[in-house]
Amino acid sequence: MEADAFASELLMPWSLIESIIKSKAPGFESIKNISERCESSLVASSIRLCQDTKETVAAIVSFNGIVEFMTTSESFRSIRGLEWLRRGDALPDGVPSASFAHQQKWINECNISEEGGKLRSWFDGVPDLEIEEDAVGLGSYGRLLTVLVTEGDEDEEDDREPSGEENWSERLEKGFFRSKK
Repeated sequence: MEADAFASELLMPWSLIESIIKSKAPGFESIKNISERCESSLVASSIRLCQDTKETVAAIVSFNGIVEFMTTSESFRSIRGLEWLRRGDALPDGVPSASFAHQQKWINECNISEEGGKLRSWFDGVPDLEIEEDAVGLGSYGRLLTVLVTEGDEDEEDDREPSGEENWSERLEKGFFRSKK
């Protein structure tokens, strides 16, 4: 994950992705647009989106129903009661991604599922928010990318500028690329 985060800063500079992030396209659509414009992987593009969007979005990469990592936007991290999914956790029962995670043919064919649901299906103790859950098969890589998009649990406007204008060496010193453990 650290390598993907570093690569996302290097290969997807703010000048290339600013218009995509500011376009307000929902989660996976922005990830796909970043990937195409920067010729980067969907995983690296999802990390970059989460770093710099004001949108309330999370990206989860799993293999055979087991979480490999999760990254979120700052606004997603601020949802009350949120407990981070950690490496080795199983995808929650009953969410669409959990059913697609074991369909290797579906994943290999790079299929996409866009479904609605509730944030509580993913995380106990959070507000009862509606989410869009996009599950994306990552082909022969064998992984499933899940993108969760919701409205924040508070209607606060975030006036800060995205962190994309900081240089990557400053972000490295701050420990930005270290995964959650």
